[in-house]
Amino acid sequence: MIKIGVVGATGQLGCEIIRYIDNSTQYQLYGATVSKANMNVGKKVSSVISGVNNTTILSSDIAIGMSGVDVIIDCTNHNAFSKNLDNYLLLKKPLVIATTNIDDEAELVLRSYADIAPVCQSSNFSIFANDLIKLLGSINVFDSDNLDVYITEIHGRKKVDSPSGTAMRLKKIIMDTMGVKADIHSIRAGSVAGFHEITFINSFNERLVISLANGTRISYVHGIMLVCSKIISQEKGYYSLQDILNLR
Repeated sequence: MIKIGVVGATGQLGCEIIRYIDNSTQYQLYGATVSKANMNVGKKVSSVISGVNNTTILSSDIAIGMSGVDVIIDCTNHNAFSKNLDNYLLLKKPLVIATTNIDDEAELVLRSYADIAPVCQSSNFSIFANDLIKLLGSINVFDSDNLDVYITEIHGRKKVDSPSGTAMRLKKIIMDTMGVKADIHSIRAGSVAGFHEITFINSFNERLVISLANGTRISYVHGIMLVCSKIISQEKGYYSLQDILNLR
């Protein structure tokens, strides 16, 4: 079994990952960490996350909590991630980054980490999100000077970053491939797992709308765990979801 360590274990995505692992015969939860300020430090995972039987103790020390794992999954937030990097550099484990909106400085450190271990970072681990990106590359732009593009993204009210990492990536792809600056509209409401919609309006008042709705976070979890199953056999390097799963 592949021993998994989850950093950010009691966040919304962390909980879903741990529930998935708990019902798996391929993976074993071997480490789970939270921030020092988290009230659940020292408690068993099973007493904090509903529907989970694993008795791993929640730790606030990444260096200790992740020391015996095969793969580390970071699903914290961009501020916490930057603080975690020093520990990852010491551990030298395969690393899956499910944290979005990482700043440029942290991105540079990650690139250097890839010189010692395999790293996979993605703004969205949903398989259909990859298809959405490929669709963008196939759109024919007749008159980019008169093309308006709008990105609408909706997530639950507890999501910290805004705009989402996926929306920012879509905006960059649109600029790189079409030369058009897209406007992003972010909505935080309810418990929406993820919704992204791209609207194109051309000079003929034609409208093209492409959308992706993630009903639950399990769609992200499937992608993350597929990456975990493959990254342990990868050479050191910096990989995207497409690289690891051969989705190009």
